[in-house]
Amino acid sequence: MKFQFKCRICGKCCKHYKIIINLVDALQIFHHTRQRFYDTFKLIDINEMQVGENYIYNFFKIKNKEYLLSIINNYYDGCVFLKDKKCVIQEIKPSVCYFYPIKYDNDLKKFVIEKYDICSGDYDDEFTEWQNLEEKYAYYSENCNWHNDIVNYWNEHYSQAADEKDFVIFFYEVLYPLYLDGLKS
Repeated sequence: MKFQFKCRICGKCCKHYKIIINLVDALQIFHHTRQRFYDTFKLIDINEMQVGENYIYNFFKIKNKEYLLSIINNYYDGCVFLKDKKCVIQEIKPSVCYFYPIKYDNDLKKFVIEKYDICSGDYDDEFTEWQNLEEKYAYYSENCNWHNDIVNYWNEHYSQAADEKDFVIFFYEVLYPLYLDGLKS
């Protein structure tokens, strides 16, 4: 499968968009960087975003509000992992960054490139990083399913009584050990 896109590493997408990630991406980033949760991630109230009905990630419920997990970023500095216009976690970047600007069109049952106004990438015949896209997407789908199973568990058992600090403890004390067990198998 050949795509016609070359990233110019301008960092605009890292500044402009909220970088919504799944739990596997978050755990992988934590495992490699060891940066504290609050220095790297934040929970974003879905009311701050335009979220469609068929969003791929289930929402965490905390005290009757719904949240998604995001990498911290802002309009001026970009993502916390953007240094001198370069991604310092390029080797372990989250799935949303890996696939940008590709998306899977469920109706067409294929990958498509969506041209975003903010993107200065070249849509030409140059080499791209996307190889074995179907395999990478299958892995991503598995991670999304795991994320959604964990979120469903959280929402069923903790959402009414827990707060954001409880979620962070859950991340460190429950999810990270599960992640490490997965690495060993």
